[in-house]
Amino acid sequence: MYTKYSAPWHIEGTPQEINFVTAFSFGGLWQLLETWLASDEPVMPEQVAKTLVASMQRLGDVGNFTAYMTQDETKKPFRK
Repeated sequence: MYTKYSAPWHIEGTPQEINFVTAFSFGGLWQLLETWLASDEPVMPEQVAKTLVASMQRLGDVGNFTAYMTQDETKKPFRK
C-alpha cells in the first residue's frame, strides 16, 4: 500500500526504512482515532479531517529541512 499511494512524507528507502515510516504514520492515526472517539463530545469527521489537513500543510511548510542540506545529502537514505 505504501508504494500505491503517494504522500509527501514517503521516502524511497529500504524495506526496513519504509516500515519505520509506515509504523510512525499508523501510530499517529491510531492515536488520533483514540483521542477523537474517546472525547465526551466528538466533533464531526469533516472537522477532524480539516484540522489534520491544515496541520499537515503547516508541517510541510516548516519541516523543509532539505533547505539546510547539500544536494548530495538530500538524495541519501537515512543511515547511521
